[in-house]
Amino acid sequence: MKIVGNRKIIILSALLVTSLLFGGCLVAKPADLSTESPDVTLSGTLVQAGTRFSLNTSGKPPIELDSRQVNLTDYAGKTVTVTGQYSGTTLFVSKIQ
Repeated sequence: MKIVGNRKIIILSALLVTSLLFGGCLVAKPADLSTESPDVTLSGTLVQAGTRFSLNTSGKPPIELDSRQVNLTDYAGKTVTVTGQYSGTTLFVSKIQ
C-alpha cells in the first residue's frame, strides 16, 4: 500500500512540474509599442450632440471624437483641423486648429 501511495505522489509531482514548465511557454508576448496608431489629421465641422462630439467631413460619414487634452466644446459648430490617434472608431484629439 505504501508503495502505491509513493508512486501516486511521484507521478502527480512530475505532472505538476511538467505543466508548470509547459505553461510558461504559453504566456503571451507583450504588445509591441510600435503598433500604436499613427497621428491622423482631418478637417471638417465639429458637431456637438449632448456630451458627444463628431467631425463632419464632406462626402464621408461623421467621425466620433473624444479628447482628454482639448476642450472640444469650445470648437462646436466651427470648421476645424484636428490631429489625434484612433482607438477603435473614435479619434482621440490631441491638437485642434
